[in-house]
Formats: sequence, C-alpha cells, structure tokens
Amino acid sequence: MVKLVVSLSLLVILLIVLGIMHLAKNAKGPAVVPAPGPGPDPDAPPPGPEGVGAPQPPAALGTNGRVWGSGLMLTGGIGAFVMAATFILPLVIFAGEMRSREILPLVLAADALSAGAWVCIGLGSLGAIRRTNGYAIVVSVFAWITALLALAATVLMHAGGDTGQFFSLVGFAAPFVAMLFFAIWGLAGVRGFGLGLGLPMGIVGILGSVAGTIAMLSLADSWRHVRSDEFKLFMITGVALSFVSLVLGGVGLVGRLRRV
Repeated sequence: MVKLVVSLSLLVILLIVLGIMHLAKNAKGPAVVPAPGPGPDPDAPPPGPEGVGAPQPPAALGTNGRVWGSGLMLTGGIGAFVMAATFILPLVIFAGEMRSREILPLVLAADALSAGAWVCIGLGSLGAIRRTNGYAIVVSVFAWITALLALAATVLMHAGGDTGQFFSLVGFAAPFVAMLFFAIWGLAGVRGFGLGLGLPMGIVGILGSVAGTIAMLSLADSWRHVRSDEFKLFMITGVALSFVSLVLGGVGLVGRLRRV
C-alpha cells in the first residue's frame, strides 16, 4: 500500500511539474523587434573625445537581469550548503546502530533543516531565472513542494499505521527527488551558472538523486531492506553525490554574483 501511494504521489507531482513547464513555455510572447530609427545625421559633427569617458548608466538600471535577484541567489547558495550538510543526517540515521529514542531527534532535525534549506533554494532559483533559464521556475516550485512535504513529515510521522510510515519515508525521499530537478537545472543552465559548475553539478546530482531515490523506494517496499548491503550502497552513494552536487550548485550560485 505504501509503495503504491509513493508511486502515485511521484506521478502526480511529475504531471504538475510538466504542466508548469508547459505554461511557462507558452507564457513567453513573441520577441518584439524595435522599429528602425532614423539614420545618423550626415551634417552632425563627429563626437569629441569628451564622449569617450562619459559615465554609463549603472548595471542595476539595465534590463538584462544581471543585477536583479542577487540577494535571492545568495540565499539560494546558503540554502544549498545547508541542504548538503543536512543530507548527512539520513546517512547517520540509517547506517548507524541507533535506538529509536536517539533517532527521533535526528529525524525531526533533518526534516526541519530540509524544509528551511529548500525554501532558500527555491528563492535562489527564482532570483536566477534571468541568469540561467526559465527552468528555474520549475526548480522553485518543486523546492517549495519539498519543503511542505518535509514540514508535513514532522507532524504526520507520529500518526501511526500506513500514514505515519508514509510520511516518515516522504521526509527522506522528497529531497532526493528534488535533487533531480536541481541537477537538471544545472545542465539546462550550464552557461548561466558561475565558475562553469553547472555541468558537473548536473551530472553528479542526477546520479545522486537516482541512487538515493532507489534506496528510499526499497524502504517503501519493506523497512527490512535497511539492513541490506544494497540499501547501504545506494544510500551512501546517493548522499555522497547529492552532497557534492549541492556544494557545487551553491558555489556556482554565489560565484555567479561575481560576474555582475
């Protein structure tokens, strides 16, 4: 039952994201070509040397978006660093031999930090729309959905039965799924990310997302898989690669500010 609910939830979320992408694509109107202005006046005197050093308008007044969103991008970079550190908690929880009383505070901390980090990442991608591409809108929406799921997990994991088990799993699975969209953003906006980190961030993030999601889906089938070597392999791989991708993405977002 839990596996079916997880599969249907992922399918519905995927359909929502595809719909948002379609709307974002259709929202782009046709390019406006300015009408040709009058040519240069042949009787006008040539520009003097004083025009060479004339002050230019500040970058903040331009329309190319090279300054807008700098604060949001910095917020997103910090959120990526926080989420990278938060990914270590599931590794400690599942790989260690801890009792339930010791695990519960770590689970609550992981969900709370994850929610805050993905809110920041969503803001950062929203501020980077003009510097990367429109796919950043999808990253923002899915990051905020992940934050809501993480917050719901902190409340509903105590419900017991299938509901409690489902949301206990959602709190760990949702960040790995969100990593897929975060990594694809790096590939789609490879020229927009600072320091050329979009490509490695995307490749490493996709691999980490797939490995971590496989580990979580195995738990949806049965929690007994937590002791298997295959689960530990996928879990460690997913956490390690997601950690690297988030660090690269955070450095890229902050490094992009230097190119204003």
